Amino acid sequence: MAGFLSFASEFSAATVDTRARALYYRVPHEIRQPVCAAAPWMILSNVPAPVLCAAPCDLADQPGVKGFMFFNTLKEEKTVERTFAIIKPDAFAAGHAGRILTCIYEAGFTVVGMKKIWLSEVQAGGFYHVHRDRPFFADLTAFMSSGPCVALVLEAPGAIARWRERMGATDPGTAAAGTLRREFGTSIGCNALHGSDAPDTAAFEIGYFFSGMELL
Repeated sequence: MAGFLSFASEFSAATVDTRARALYYRVPHEIRQPVCAAAPWMILSNVPAPVLCAAPCDLADQPGVKGFMFFNTLKEEKTVERTFAIIKPDAFAAGHAGRILTCIYEAGFTVVGMKKIWLSEVQAGGFYHVHRDRPFFADLTAFMSSGPCVALVLEAPGAIARWRERMGATDPGTAAAGTLRREFGTSIGCNALHGSDAPDTAAFEIGYFFSGMELL
C-alpha cells in the first residue's frame, strides 16, 4: 500500500470510493500502457508494488472529466504477527496442555517460544499489573501462582485476533461452541487460557517471559 500511496500522491485525487477501495485520478498519458488495443484495462508497469491496474472512467465529482480507476491486483493478506498465550494452571493440572497444543498447531499457528513455568505471586502480579487496582487482582495472582503453566509465543497472519477467536469468550459458559475455553475452561476465574489483546500488549507479555534468543 505504501507504493500505491506514494504513486497516487503525484496526482490530484478527484474522489475516493471506500466501498470499492478505489482511487480516481487524472493521469498523464505517458504512464498509460495498454495491455492491448482491444482491452480498456491498463497495467501500470512502472508503478511501485503493489501492482496496479487502471480503467477509464468518469470522475465522480467532475462530470464529463475522464480519468482512470486504480485498484490493487494483489490479494490482501494479513500481516504475520506474534501473540502471547498461556495454558493456565487449571488447564495444565487437568492434563489438557497436550490437547490444547494440538489444537494450536491444527489452527495453523507456529509455536516460536514455549516454556513450562511456575510463577510466584509477585511474578504473576507483575504480569497482570494493569489489573492491580481491580477487586479481583488478589484472586487472579493467587490462581496464576497456584501451579505450573505453559507460556507460549504463537506466530501466524493476524495471530492476535485469531488466537482470541480460537480461545473464545472470557466466561466459558458463554463462549461459542468449539472454542477452547468452552471445551477446557470451567469458570471465569478458571478459563484455561490467556491471550494478548493488542500488539503493544503482546510485545510486553512476550518480553516478560522470553528473551529474543528463546524465540526460534
